[in-house]
Amino acid sequence: MDASVTMTGMMPWSLIWAFPYLGAAVLALLYLIGVKNEKVYAWGSVFSILVSAIIATMAAQKVYSTGPIYSLYGKIWVPWLNITVGTYLDGLGVVMTLVVSWISLLIAIYSVKYMEGDWGVARYFFFITFFVASMLLLVTADNLVLMFIGWEGTGLASYALIGHWYTDEEEYWVGVPGRKALGQPMYFEPSHSGVRALLFTRIGDIGLLIGMSMIYLLTGTFNIPDLAASASTWIAYLASKGILVPVLILFSLGALAKSAQFPFHEWLVTAMTGPTPVSALIHAATMVKAGVYFMLRFVPIIFAGAYALLHTNPVAVEAVKEYFTIMAGLGAVTAFMMGTMALVSNELKLILAFSTASQLGYMFLGAARSWTADRGGLRGTLTGNKRGASSPSEPRPLQGITLPHSRMATACSPQQVHRPDG
Repeated sequence: MDASVTMTGMMPWSLIWAFPYLGAAVLALLYLIGVKNEKVYAWGSVFSILVSAIIATMAAQKVYSTGPIYSLYGKIWVPWLNITVGTYLDGLGVVMTLVVSWISLLIAIYSVKYMEGDWGVARYFFFITFFVASMLLLVTADNLVLMFIGWEGTGLASYALIGHWYTDEEEYWVGVPGRKALGQPMYFEPSHSGVRALLFTRIGDIGLLIGMSMIYLLTGTFNIPDLAASASTWIAYLASKGILVPVLILFSLGALAKSAQFPFHEWLVTAMTGPTPVSALIHAATMVKAGVYFMLRFVPIIFAGAYALLHTNPVAVEAVKEYFTIMAGLGAVTAFMMGTMALVSNELKLILAFSTASQLGYMFLGAARSWTADRGGLRGTLTGNKRGASSPSEPRPLQGITLPHSRMATACSPQQVHRPDG
């Protein structure tokens, strides 16, 4: 762990993700005791996200003034796996936290009027709040287990919100009813789309879980700063066994699926059956960025591990280069393929879905191309050669802000104004 990281108690930084979880629990309790007033659910959700956003802003100010925050609860959560409950915030973490919390707040406020009179408004605001909490846990977790819990929480909320109108009336479909291509239907119902998203992303998550387990068996820790400190050791060992590239790809499968990269891209296209704020929040601004966050978090760790082995283990360095090349290639394929699909789509929400996946492909390409940032290759980039180089861990918050606004704008377009799904 870096010496500049300060150790504090669990409070208050864990409230960034804990308060929305508490808010979601209160909303669930209100529903169970029979509260019918939809404004209670709407503004309860908004309030819990607002508190989280304010704490996130305070954390960002502290990080940028004094350095990274490492907030650790005093007891080990799972002793036999040495898993703690902690919050780790550095420059990347606070940028993601600010984007997630404040954009989520704006979309929640937008939803208050948008979902007015909807028959599932209580369920909607419960899952929106639960999603925000899970996403914030994901980007602030200090270890892979906590990150994975948040990761799965976002997937569960996404499934529920994509299929929000699970009665599947035709007015909620995406695509042209009755249209087929090569015998396959080109229209998608909410319930089908929700299950489709769940299955696609779970396939990647299995790979992530296997990769996490293999790295834990080698290092004895899930702690992200500790994994960074020992990166050269476990990278060298896996390279010596000839399995470094497969393990890293398995470890990255969850990110590929979550960010709808080839070959997991199809789920995002059909996910637009949910309410427009869902498309804006989950499938443009936040959840699909989880895979990009994963890459930005772990690419520098893998990068640094390879650099430490630059003169002593060329096999490991070449394996890391091969991994980066594969990930960059998948990003490039996704960016081109989804961009061209948008050209022939005739529905606004589908065009935006294709555009989102294409932009995510560029992000993956940018993160994974770090070792080829200049002619010096891995060595040149890591030694600070500035010829055309860009930081592999540079966050891209602008895309997380502009895309959700384009989603919500569809609700006001002349073609969409009378459609319930915006």
